[in-house]
Amino acid sequence: MFAPIFRYFDVFDGFADLGVFVGLPKVQAWRAALAERPSVRGAVAPDYAALLTTFVKNKGGVLAHAAGHQAAA
Repeated sequence: MFAPIFRYFDVFDGFADLGVFVGLPKVQAWRAALAERPSVRGAVAPDYAALLTTFVKNKGGVLAHAAGHQAAA
């Protein structure tokens, strides 16, 4: 249930310093452990991060700006 949420942040952390898990070492460790599980790793396509990044960029919101893209008006 939490792995998909953490997976979003794995991608978002690549282009935006959201700091959501700063100061939460147990959550950070849990997040890392979940990411290594075969069931979690196999739940998405290998290009998941690229697809999610493109989706975010195309939306033109705050995260899109952090990713270096503005949606066309």
